[in-house]
Amino acid sequence: MPELPEVETIRCDLEKSVRGKIFKDVQLLYSGFVKYPNPNLFISRLSGEKIIGTGRRGKYLFLHLSNNLKLIIHFRMTGRII
Repeated sequence: MPELPEVETIRCDLEKSVRGKIFKDVQLLYSGFVKYPNPNLFISRLSGEKIIGTGRRGKYLFLHLSNNLKLIIHFRMTGRII
C-alpha cells in the first residue's frame, strides 16, 4: 500500500501527463472496480470528458473532470493505476 508521499508523487506526475486529455473510449475490465454509479452510467459519464486537474485527499486521488464531476481513485494494496 502506498504511503502519502508516494500518492502525492503519483498525483504530481499525473498532473503533468493527463491534464487536458479526453476520455475517448472507456472500457471496464471488471465492473467490481466501480463502486458508484452503476458501470454503464460510469462509462457514459466518463466518455468524452476532459481532465482539468488532479487532487488528493489522504490516499485518494481525484481527477477533476470538465462536467464538474470527480473520478476518485484508491490505489488499494498494489499502489498502481493500470
